[in-house]
Amino acid sequence: MKERLKSGAYKNTEELVSAGLRLLEAREKGIDALRAEIMLGVDDIEQGHFTACFTDPELSELAQNINRRCRER
Repeated sequence: MKERLKSGAYKNTEELVSAGLRLLEAREKGIDALRAEIMLGVDDIEQGHFTACFTDPELSELAQNINRRCRER
């Protein structure tokens, strides 16, 4: 903290703490957004909307199909 103040990156301790709090808030929002996306995936799995791949060739084929569908959109 002292190094940041000495470098002039922040004018005072209050500014430094405020920046830290903004970073924590942004991190928490990112974690919340990630958690929501994960839950969408969990819901899909629970509803049977998934493709099981048991071998590398199956996974490669799935990836190619996904890429092809994305290009077609």
